Amino acid sequence: MKKRKRESKAEMTARYQEEARLMLAKRSDAQGRSLAVAAAAASLDMEPVGRLAGSMLRKKTT
Repeated sequence: MKKRKRESKAEMTARYQEEARLMLAKRSDAQGRSLAVAAAAASLDMEPVGRLAGSMLRKKTT
């Protein structure tokens, strides 16, 4: 039975960062613009409400 090679947290972090750099380098200009707009609007409340969020709109009965 083979032992699995254990990876230190530093090695794992470096590997993930390298994978992220490679994926970011492959993105198209349109994807880059979309990400830039999303990052600029991150401070705004962009959560869906009502039916988009899955909640049912009900009339209040008092």
